[in-house]
Amino acid sequence: MMTVNGVGKLYGRLFDGKNWSSEDYELASNMSTWRGTDRRMCAVFDRSSKIIHLAYVDGDGGLWYRNAKSPYHAEDWSSPVKLQPFKTFTAVLSLDTSCKPAHVYLLFGKTIFENENDLRSTYGELYIQRFDGETWSEPILVSEPGTSENWYPNMNEDLCYGIGILYLKGAGKIQKGKPELDIMFASTGSPKIIP
Repeated sequence: MMTVNGVGKLYGRLFDGKNWSSEDYELASNMSTWRGTDRRMCAVFDRSSKIIHLAYVDGDGGLWYRNAKSPYHAEDWSSPVKLQPFKTFTAVLSLDTSCKPAHVYLLFGKTIFENENDLRSTYGELYIQRFDGETWSEPILVSEPGTSENWYPNMNEDLCYGIGILYLKGAGKIQKGKPELDIMFASTGSPKIIP
């Protein structure tokens, strides 16, 4: 990502396995330039279909998605699609490779609180939705109902037992001047022990 005249822009460059191309491709503009803001962009590569999936949150809190098919030049990227009408603060992608083609899971944060003087103090509810290659499912609440202090989510790739989600939740207590945090787990499927 680069800042050009105060505006954050995300660029990509093609690697052919040996050399990097000399041409930069603009993938997103109007990106946040605040240091330390929560995870605002994520990409995953589906090895079977050879598709790169990209989700990102722009500087206005808009949640966007696009993808690229081989050979991954500028013209191979889909047009950006805005996924939600409300402000968001984080985007994390994962794949369900047990489906053919693989389904894309997007975990995002719906902004409940935002400190405009310091965007690092932005938090809200966490939701997940699935893309089957043609349509997006409706978002489903992942964080505990009624909680809004949820940060730094992460997901694993699903191989057949569900997507595992870890995130931090504010416990509503302050100790030694710092908020107390709980580590939370959620899953799209039943946890199972693999023999």
